[in-house]
Amino acid sequence: MKRTAKYDFFNDAFPDDERVPYKLLRWRFLNRYYIYCHSKFNVVRQTCREWVPNEHESAFAQDDLDTAFELPIEKLMFEVLSMIMAGGRQSEQFNMHAEQRIREILHGRDVNDLLECLSGDELLEFRHDLALLNIA
Repeated sequence: MKRTAKYDFFNDAFPDDERVPYKLLRWRFLNRYYIYCHSKFNVVRQTCREWVPNEHESAFAQDDLDTAFELPIEKLMFEVLSMIMAGGRQSEQFNMHAEQRIREILHGRDVNDLLECLSGDELLEFRHDLALLNIA
């Protein structure tokens, strides 16, 4: 029987250091996205200033989580998610950097070997996202 890990939301961690599922990785990313927009809303209201050109809430989320993941599959999921969350609005420099990071993660690895730890809906969702970006 497959064991289901209980996530400790208070400490933002699994008690036994299990792999971070894709759904939770997305939640973490979107939570940082929300925090940035929430604080920015207050700043805009108080200062009557608008968003700076090329300012992206996803960049805050990406920078905040950049070193949060250790396993190659987690790092790959994070890079894929970052590219999807940019929604095609990213610069060519962003694309080149993300593609380089993905090449580094996959260096000497087969993407299918990384995907072996995924199953069910998580595997289907992540495969769909990889295909969307022409990665696998």
